Amino acid sequence: MKDLSIFDINYNQLKVLPNEIVELTTLTEFLLAGNSITKFPAGTTTTIIGKYSSNDFVGMNKLAALTKLDLSANQITEFPIEIATLPKVQTLNLAYNKCVSVFIS
Repeated sequence: MKDLSIFDINYNQLKVLPNEIVELTTLTEFLLAGNSITKFPAGTTTTIIGKYSSNDFVGMNKLAALTKLDLSANQITEFPIEIATLPKVQTLNLAYNKCVSVFIS
């Protein structure tokens, strides 16, 4: 699976992404719509919205090959700033989550 380029796990009732997900560094499309995801894997503390403990995120920036990220229709209230800094992302769908607002610093 290390050479996987498209990972479509839409509508699977997932609640949390495993930490190992960031090891899929060749992903170009990551489709996670319609799950029940509330947070990202553990690791970093920098967020776009709100505050997380040091165990709430891990290296989303390792997914540098991503061009499309669909996290729509989940239960996410806060997003890691790493999502906004992924260099190749052209399509980012965060619709229908539980965010109050999005801040990019």
